[in-house]
Formats: sequence, C-alpha cells, structure tokens
Amino acid sequence: MTKNKNGLEKDKKKKLPFNVLSKKGLAALALAGVMIASPCMIAGCANGQDGKDGAKWYSGMDYSVDANATNAKAGDFYIDTDDYILYQKQADGTWVVLMQNFGRPGSQGPQGNPGQNGTNGTDGKDGQDGQDGTNGTNGATWLTGTLVTGTGSSITAEVAGAKVGDLYFNTTTQDVYQCTGTNTWKWISNIKGEQGDKGEQGDKGEQGDK
Repeated sequence: MTKNKNGLEKDKKKKLPFNVLSKKGLAALALAGVMIASPCMIAGCANGQDGKDGAKWYSGMDYSVDANATNAKAGDFYIDTDDYILYQKQADGTWVVLMQNFGRPGSQGPQGNPGQNGTNGTDGKDGQDGQDGTNGTNGATWLTGTLVTGTGSSITAEVAGAKVGDLYFNTTTQDVYQCTGTNTWKWISNIKGEQGDKGEQGDKGEQGDK
C-alpha cells in the first residue's frame, strides 16, 4: 500500500508477466498446444474399441416356439403380436414381461357424420346411331297345289316362283316335296293318315205299328 499526495492509501496494480490476449500471449498458447499434440501426431493415435451391439427386436406369435427368438441374447426384446406383450431376455436366458397391451389397436372410434350429397353430373352426349343390320335370308315358302306328283328322290316339275328350300304340298295326294334346284323337287313324306278301322254296326231300328 502507498499513499498519494493527499495522504490516502492506494493499491499498487500487480503486473502479470505478460498479457494473455497480447500477441506474445497468443503465440505462447499456440506453441504449447503444438507441443502437447506433437507426440500423438508423430507416433499416431490408436483407434478406439468398437462399441457393443445394441439390443435386437423380435416379433411373432410366441417367443417359446419362434425359431428366430432362439438366437436372442440378453437385453433383446420380443413383441408377442398375438397377445400384445413386450418381453426382454435376461442374462439367465429367461424372458420377463416389460409391458402388457404393447401395440394393441385402440377401440373403434365413433361413426363420422354422414357426408353431403354431391351435385348431379351433366348428362352425356347422345351416342351415334348404330349401323343398319343386313337383311336375313328369307325362309322357306309353303306352296300348295296339284302340280308335283310322283315318287323318288328327284322329281322334275315347274312351279312358278319356287326357289331352293321351298316346300310344296300336293293337296290331292297329300305328298310333301322340297325344292332342291330349278324345277327339281325331292319327295319328303306323305302326311295322309292310314284308313281308320271300320265302325261298329248301329242298333237295329224298331218295327213300326201296323
């Protein structure tokens, strides 16, 4: 402690060997860091040890019959997806229950409000008219008369307007023919029925009075 001209004591400022924030101080700190790091840079730093494997997770219907779970080690987890139970394997090989209802789905939520009806869509354009179908072939015409007569598979007779496939019925003989070509007819059948049996004799009439 020293006294000033007024007789009051004052502290003397203690001077440091050097100012850390000065250029000399910063240079000294940098040199110290290089000296500390140089042994590692020269000799080479050794790699650290690999970390231990983390716990594995298994899942299934039952850990006791799950073939994958037999490979589990202490600390691994197993999720029973049937009963929603979380297990963890212990060092002695047993599994202990950590949590019930693990991952169990929640109950169904309430039904939502009915949606509003959408607006009707615009009507589509009318489709184009379809193409006209082709006319089918005319069926056989049934002709009648007494022109075609005879027997056999081929009969020559001229019938006006007849075409192949038409049928002709002779009303007298009741024979049916079919046209197989120009003026050519084939006998088909005779539709005349057989003569019926003779009827029974009627009752004899009573004799009149004299």
